Amino acid sequence: MPSPTNIPPHVVRFQLTYPTSPNDTARDSFLSKIDAALKPFIEDMGYDWEYSVEETRRDLWKINGMVPPMPNTKAEKEWWRLNRAVEYEKVDGGLGEGVSGRL
Repeated sequence: MPSPTNIPPHVVRFQLTYPTSPNDTARDSFLSKIDAALKPFIEDMGYDWEYSVEETRRDLWKINGMVPPMPNTKAEKEWWRLNRAVEYEKVDGGLGEGVSGRL
């Protein structure tokens, strides 16, 4: 039982939303990167932490009204280069044919 002299550390909790992983390897890679990025700022500072990841269908995930382009596509590379979401041709984003990433 906690007392003034035995106070448990604060717990950091948060939830992430992520498009459904294509396979277990991609999921595990994503989780490992999250762990590595957060550990120095939470666990190494003496805090307990937990998180959960909610997977969502890609077509239900939007940034600035656009479904993000598929990984390793021309459109995704442009998003990375500009460090922001910009309209793109669906075919350049791996989403089929059409005018833009807006569905």
